[in-house]
Amino acid sequence: MSRVVILSRNGWNAYCRALEQRPIITKSLTAAAGFALGDVVAQHSTKPHGERYNYLRTARMTAFGLFFAGPLQGHYWYGWLDKTILPLRPKSLGAVVSKIGIDQTIMAPLGTVAFFSAMKTMERKPRESLQMVKEKTWPTVAAGWQLWIPAHAINFGFVPSSMRVLYVNVVAIAWTYILSQAAAGGNEDRVEAQVSA
Repeated sequence: MSRVVILSRNGWNAYCRALEQRPIITKSLTAAAGFALGDVVAQHSTKPHGERYNYLRTARMTAFGLFFAGPLQGHYWYGWLDKTILPLRPKSLGAVVSKIGIDQTIMAPLGTVAFFSAMKTMERKPRESLQMVKEKTWPTVAAGWQLWIPAHAINFGFVPSSMRVLYVNVVAIAWTYILSQAAAGGNEDRVEAQVSA
């Protein structure tokens, strides 16, 4: 067996143990890594030649993943959905459709408002938060449905509860790219085009 395979297996086992022993911290760090990677991809793929990399932007995205997406959404919200919505038949069609509907009508708008508000606050421009929320929440949520509804059909239908945060954060790399661009000044046409691409 190759050394890479052994290291990969050991790393996976360590991650699974960490999820069991310290679920909130592990999910928070997973989300932080996903948000950071999404922003790195966004900046490297879209910045004009010669423009400097914005480390503070990546730090803000990482902080949002660490303090909001990981613990509040990834741990408590998904945990609540699993315990509340048809817990005896969690993979049934009714459970999956209900979880997607509740997630996308409640958490998607709240998470988007929290994201744009947090970004402006961390940029030390809290007075601009309300305008950004008004302009970008609905287009971002509507665009997100194209990505998150099918992604959550897989998430709630097939992914084990313990691995949900990891799965969501792999998908969230693409979503973070979209959010990062929107927060950096992308208009709603750009957001919709990025989700559709």
